[in-house]
Amino acid sequence: MAHLFKRRGTMPAESIVYRDWKNGVSRAQMAARYGVTGGGIGEYLRRRVERWRNQPPAQIANNARKIVRTAIAVSESGYREIQISLPRITMHVKAMEARA
Repeated sequence: MAHLFKRRGTMPAESIVYRDWKNGVSRAQMAARYGVTGGGIGEYLRRRVERWRNQPPAQIANNARKIVRTAIAVSESGYREIQISLPRITMHVKAMEARA
């Protein structure tokens, strides 16, 4: 039966799952939102909730002050897209704004 439940999506950053968990989003809603199985999100939460109660994960910085670049990360479970925040350097930002 396990072969009938294929993984469709990938888990987002831990801080996003934490935010949804803290806001009371149900496991079924998270599974649908992230495109993963209910069992997958259940296992993910089971491994992290106790730690989150003691110390929440670092939150993703607001993109208003960062230049965000999307990259492909390789792990043993496959490929996934991650966002890398790059600090803005005032001189470069002014130069880019002058071109626009």
